[in-house]
Amino acid sequence: MSVPGMKNSGPIIAGVGNLYIAEIGEAFPVITADTLTWGAGWTKMTVATKGGYALNYKENNTPHTIDQQGNPVLYTPANSEGSVEINLAEVDLERLAFLLSNATLSENPAAAIGNAGVGTRTLAFGGSAIKEFQIGIEGLSSSNPAGEEFWELIKIWKCIPNSEFKKSYKKEELQMVVGKWDIAADLSKAAGHELFEIIEKTEDSNS
Repeated sequence: MSVPGMKNSGPIIAGVGNLYIAEIGEAFPVITADTLTWGAGWTKMTVATKGGYALNYKENNTPHTIDQQGNPVLYTPANSEGSVEINLAEVDLERLAFLLSNATLSENPAAAIGNAGVGTRTLAFGGSAIKEFQIGIEGLSSSNPAGEEFWELIKIWKCIPNSEFKKSYKKEELQMVVGKWDIAADLSKAAGHELFEIIEKTEDSNS
């Protein structure tokens, strides 16, 4: 699979990859071939970015000390936190709607009665909703034989928008919108799989 903007030399990989977003329940690509095919329900967010995007994950531990020792002698798991951040240069309303919980996108075609022959699209803000989305990321596998480009697929089951919306207008500068989603646990998944999975292609049965 060729991912535009990405290059690899075995496990050394550089580039931007592709990030997709969809409503909860949309099927992830089925692993059947050399390419990953994303269904119509997925929206590609990385059509135009500047600064790319990042998947962040951090595990937090609680230190325990004893009276006779100033340094921790034991750590126990406390919690973890994950997020996805993206810098969008293509800020159409369809993509913008995925960045915010309290945004509703509606279409009013030119043929609609009372719309004066003008088609419009409206993104309205307000309310107290919490939206949930799922995110898929495709890139290159770290298991690449010479001359091959094997894929990597990241499945993030549940994300909550946590963006700070700022639509700026500056002379001779791109109009950028920064988006962020916090990763939440999907309790319908098996223990140890509740947050996300990273899947790499490691061999080709046709070779």
